[in-house]
Amino acid sequence: MVKITVFFPCKLRVLIKIFAMFCQQYKPLAKTILPLNKSFTLNLSKVFYACFLLQRTQLSPAVAKNIFSNKLKSRFFCWVPFNESWGVEHILKDKTQQDFVNKVYHATKQIDSMRPVITNDGWEHTISDFVTLHHYTQEGATLTKAFGEVAGCVGGPWLDHDRQTFAQGYLHQGQPILLTEFGGTSFVKDTIGGNWGYGSAVANDAEYLARLGNFVDSIRALPHMQGFCYTQLTDVYQEVNGLLYFDRTQKQTLTSFAQIFGNKGNK
Repeated sequence: MVKITVFFPCKLRVLIKIFAMFCQQYKPLAKTILPLNKSFTLNLSKVFYACFLLQRTQLSPAVAKNIFSNKLKSRFFCWVPFNESWGVEHILKDKTQQDFVNKVYHATKQIDSMRPVITNDGWEHTISDFVTLHHYTQEGATLTKAFGEVAGCVGGPWLDHDRQTFAQGYLHQGQPILLTEFGGTSFVKDTIGGNWGYGSAVANDAEYLARLGNFVDSIRALPHMQGFCYTQLTDVYQEVNGLLYFDRTQKQTLTSFAQIFGNKGNK
């Protein structure tokens, strides 16, 4: 699975301008997502919600046109409007935030009904086409214990984690279950000057490949786990947990990665 998140490091006034442009060009959709009151003033919290909506689903006019024009192209797998409750930090219990995220889901489906939508990737799902989980333990055995049964995958808080799969009031409806972020392993030699990976770093190539293999073998052994996405393909600035370095040179041979991640006949 390839997941792409685009950040727009704009100041609030720029985001409000984008929001105004969005409302002008997509009035019906804007009214669905963010209703204006009778005096056409906006609650500030709703403006922030709108900014996060535009940032996460790329619903500014220019990018919305791209969604329309690209929705028949195979390189896009799914839409991920929110990730790990960023921007909706209280979604676990806050019905207002839950309703907002659900509106984002339906608005995205209005634009592209063909692709699945993972509304809040990682945890605290409301409406979502997949149940997706994020866990950065550095032990394959912990993944097995945490997600060895369907009940563990759709419950929570998980083992060695403080999050749960669904927001309050929402339950598993039979959606496929995927581990969409895990791993994040770095080398000790690379974690200098503020650079980091998840958990304890490895000392050498043999330890690195053994840990990756342990992750993947543990996940493949779970019959109810329908897919996974390793974090991550390349290093990203200070986050040095990629399979490749920032310049796309290999940390290990492609053959060794293929032996770990390649199709072994079951998934």
